[in-house]
Amino acid sequence: MQTKRLWAVLISLFLPLTLAGAQSPVVLDRIVRAQELTVAQAAYLVFSASGRLGEGTEDEAFGQLKTKGWDGGRQPGAAERSDEFAWLLARAFPLHRGMLGTLFPGPRYAYRDLVFQGLLPAQGDPKATLSGAQGVGVLRKVLAALPEARP
Repeated sequence: MQTKRLWAVLISLFLPLTLAGAQSPVVLDRIVRAQELTVAQAAYLVFSASGRLGEGTEDEAFGQLKTKGWDGGRQPGAAERSDEFAWLLARAFPLHRGMLGTLFPGPRYAYRDLVFQGLLPAQGDPKATLSGAQGVGVLRKVLAALPEARP
């Protein structure tokens, strides 16, 4: 059952991401299989999907994260937390922000906004780390929720 689920996630994510940017299937497969999504992997997913990376690597994606000042002092191999991933997504994509997210931008309210929009599970912990498959699933939901993705 886990294998079928993994393939379903891969297929449902791979198609939109190939349209958004050129990702290596080998890199994507490694990310999906990761027990913990790293900061560099999260940057790779988000920057590839937003068209800011092209055919770059995880290291190049982390370099862009650092250049933009979005790294928050984190190391590329550190585990990505749910709230930090939400904050990265909120800055990379034109997502709707609530009043508090607009007044006090940051990981806390980015996480709450994504939960409210149904893009993150409501019972989750903002400080919990994500697996690669979870990160890919959240990104798939975000891409589907973007205004340009709607018919």
